[in-house]
Amino acid sequence: MEFTIDRKAFLTALEQAAKAQSPLQEILKMVLCEVDPVHQEIILTCTNLELTIQSHASAGLFIERPGKCLIPPVIRSFLAKMDDDLVSVSDNGRILEVRGLCAGCAVCSVPAEDFPNIQIEYPNPTIRISGLRRLADHTLFSASSNQNGQPEVQGIRLCFTPDVSEAFSSDGKKLSAARLHDCSDGDLDVFIRKKNLKILRELVGNRESVYAGIVKKKSGSYLLVMNDDFAAYTALLHILPPDFKRMFSAVSFRYGIRVASSSLWEAAINAAGLSRAAENRCISLQILPDGLEISSTGKAGRYKGIVAGTVMDWSTQDFSGKTFFYDPFSLLDFLNLNRRGDLILSFDANGILSITTEDQSQKFLLVPMSGKSARTAKASKRSKAA
Repeated sequence: MEFTIDRKAFLTALEQAAKAQSPLQEILKMVLCEVDPVHQEIILTCTNLELTIQSHASAGLFIERPGKCLIPPVIRSFLAKMDDDLVSVSDNGRILEVRGLCAGCAVCSVPAEDFPNIQIEYPNPTIRISGLRRLADHTLFSASSNQNGQPEVQGIRLCFTPDVSEAFSSDGKKLSAARLHDCSDGDLDVFIRKKNLKILRELVGNRESVYAGIVKKKSGSYLLVMNDDFAAYTALLHILPPDFKRMFSAVSFRYGIRVASSSLWEAAINAAGLSRAAENRCISLQILPDGLEISSTGKAGRYKGIVAGTVMDWSTQDFSGKTFFYDPFSLLDFLNLNRRGDLILSFDANGILSITTEDQSQKFLLVPMSGKSARTAKASKRSKAA
């Protein structure tokens, strides 16, 4: 195999495909490079066995001998340091060599046949979807990163319809939901693992729309995502079993208060800073007749902040004076994404906190802390009062 190609175009395509690499095996760190003389392009494929990314490059391409080879990470690093406009890539079955005008790099070849046999089939039909990055941004933080946990807490559910597009995620203690309008010209409902959706989010970047469809294989169902010209890249993601449960669906919220998001964020981040070094690592929210009191206790003392708000009378039950304890960093994950406008906070009788943006496009639910952390916080609060 031997060809000459524009260095920047080749490196860009390599880096796109390499987003799917896995550190678990040496072969999964490599990118399969195939020369397609029919379409006059280079096809680059990388996989972690759950996510496969295939990219294409053709700028400045001159094919001397078709074939395929495996490109290790060291070649990508070398290409990034070169200044040449064109590079020559050759593999004789023993040595893989990349050469420019002034420098070159050679490594031992790895047989391309060792690479997993990934066949990318294009679904029919495909639909155009947009807002994928925004939906991911507002839900990824609530999914669990624990790979040994239950599947339903490791991913994000994406639901696209012509009217409304939604995303849901939960780790069992908090839940995030995001909603956009007019983001699809068809129906699509998939459940994607968190780590793979993060890679897809980086691959899509700021591109507003992509094409997507479902591919069914013996090994399961896959989501195929392509850029809108069907040429630059293709991503194939394994779909998790559709057993995602919409947690907290039976929760009845009976008390609401509207607050400025900037005020809530400032009080929460001050309280979180003090609790970071404390044993309990939690903050308390006490409901006042005209707002909220946010407090925390740490080795440096105690923080107490008042957030003014407007009570929305949803029930006759009096919640004034009730105090609940929450993980401050889960709360800040949501508030960092929503620091403008007003937020509507509501509580159920057990202290489950619901925060909804003013335009109803995002919702966040957080279960209060229980057990040792909450008991430690209560004891610390009583000792400070004494």
